[in-house]
Amino acid sequence: MDHEGNQWGKKLVTVSQAANSTIIRWGISSAVDSVPTLDEHATVESDPNINCFDAVWLRASGVIMVDCVKKGNYALQNIFLYLNATTQQVIPKQVKNDMWIAFTEINRRRIFHYTEDGEEYLMRAYYADAVNHDQAHNTYAEIMLINDPFKPWTIKVMDRSFLHQDKLSITDFKIYLGDIYVLDYHSGVISFDITPSQNIIIKGRYRTNSGYQKMGVYSNNLDNEVLLALANDHGIYEVDWTNQLRPVIKAKYSLMENSRVWSVWVN
Repeated sequence: MDHEGNQWGKKLVTVSQAANSTIIRWGISSAVDSVPTLDEHATVESDPNINCFDAVWLRASGVIMVDCVKKGNYALQNIFLYLNATTQQVIPKQVKNDMWIAFTEINRRRIFHYTEDGEEYLMRAYYADAVNHDQAHNTYAEIMLINDPFKPWTIKVMDRSFLHQDKLSITDFKIYLGDIYVLDYHSGVISFDITPSQNIIIKGRYRTNSGYQKMGVYSNNLDNEVLLALANDHGIYEVDWTNQLRPVIKAKYSLMENSRVWSVWVN
């Protein structure tokens, strides 16, 4: 489900598997306090060599982009599949795009649609716990321009080289009030922004080596107050990050032993 500012959005897209088929369901709500009804659905592929992970609904284009990989003889190939959201028909087009690290196993990843200054962006994040173990320290996120959904163009790969780090293990990724937030297991939170000239700049870092795995962000305008919620397997920490030079841990909430946190939201 999409997220607008610090409220829920109105669109919901789900991806599910049935045998070798990938089924996309989508719907929209008339109010932010109700769950969208998934009235529309379509089977986007039935190839046993294709695995699909996520999808975004580009309402202005009437298209749903589905993020998948196809198994080859020696490697995985990234592909985008497409649905016509009006006719519920598969668009007979598959677009290949690069995988910057030669992952041999991927069991989860996310894509995010974002619009700024009239430009349409798609962001994709690879997570440390969802790729082959020997590359878990070498994950990355990428930003693509998708003004034409059928011609995604990668404008930046945010990897360990870009961040001047020896390793990068992404455990969470958020877009919030126009900023991008990456949670690295080793170094903490890194925030980014896209300038009107499509440069990617680092806005701030919350440095920590506490092995956080999930992140939530809250702010009214990113000026007066910025709150982070960071979770590992035994606790959730509330951090006041308004002054990036002097972050303050405001509270810790302990979890039961052997807990697993899947998502954190802050209100």
